[in-house]
Amino acid sequence: MNEHGNLNDSERWWKIGLTAAVAFTLLLSACSGQTTPQKSTTTAPTTTVTETGTAPTAATAYVDDAGVTSVGAEELRARLSRMPTSTLTSQQIDDLLWTREEEKLGHDVYAALYDKWQLPIFANIASAEQTHTDAIAQLLERYNLDDPADGEPAGLFTKPDLQKAYDEFVAQGNQSLVAALTVGATVEEMDIFDLQQRATDVPDVALVYAIAQMASRNHLRLFVTDLAQRDVTYTPTYISQDEYNEIISSPLERYFAG
Repeated sequence: MNEHGNLNDSERWWKIGLTAAVAFTLLLSACSGQTTPQKSTTTAPTTTVTETGTAPTAATAYVDDAGVTSVGAEELRARLSRMPTSTLTSQQIDDLLWTREEEKLGHDVYAALYDKWQLPIFANIASAEQTHTDAIAQLLERYNLDDPADGEPAGLFTKPDLQKAYDEFVAQGNQSLVAALTVGATVEEMDIFDLQQRATDVPDVALVYAIAQMASRNHLRLFVTDLAQRDVTYTPTYISQDEYNEIISSPLERYFAG
C-alpha cells in the first residue's frame, strides 16, 4: 500500500476511535443523569389559616386557592387540649347540639345538590362542611354530651326544624342550577346568623364558632360569586343588607385571627 493509502487508513481508524469515545461518554452521561422517580405525596391545602402569633404548624383551619375553608381536626384537637373546659348552661348545651346538626345539614344539602348537578363547588364545600360538623363533635365529646348526629344517615335530623329546612333546601335546589347556588348562599347566610345568635364567652366553644363563621363568610362569597357570573344577584334573607354588603365587598379571609 502506498504512503497516501496508509495515511487514509490512519485517519479512518482515528475517526472510528474518536466516535467510539464520544458515544461512550454520552452513554455515561445519560446513565448518571437518570433520576429515581419521586414518591408522590399529598400536600396540605395551599393556604394555611394560622392563629395569631403562631407558626403555620399550629393552624386550626385551612383555606384553599378557591376559598373553600376547612377545619384541621388534629390541629383543633391539640389546641382544645390546651384550653380549660367550662361549666355549660343548658342553653349553651342546646346551642351546641343544634349547631352540630346544622353543620351536618350544610354537608348533606351540598352533597345532594352535587349528585343532582355535578358542579364541583357543591362537592368541595360539602367536604369542608364535614370538617365543620366534626369540629362541633369534638366539643360534644369534650363535654361528654350525646351526639345527635352520631350514626344519622345523610338527610335525616333529630330536630324537626332542621329536617324541614333540609327537605325544603333540597327541593328548591333541584329545580335549577341557579336555584341550587341560591340555596348554597342561603345555607351559609343562615349559618352566619345562627352562629351570631349563639355567641358565647366559653373560650373553646367560642373558638370553634368563630372558625365556623369565617368559613361560612368565605363560602357565602363563593356562592354569590358563582351566581354573579351567571348574571344573578343574590338578596340576603337572614342577615342585614349592610352586613351582607360588607362581607361580599371584602376579600376572602385567609387568616384566622382567633
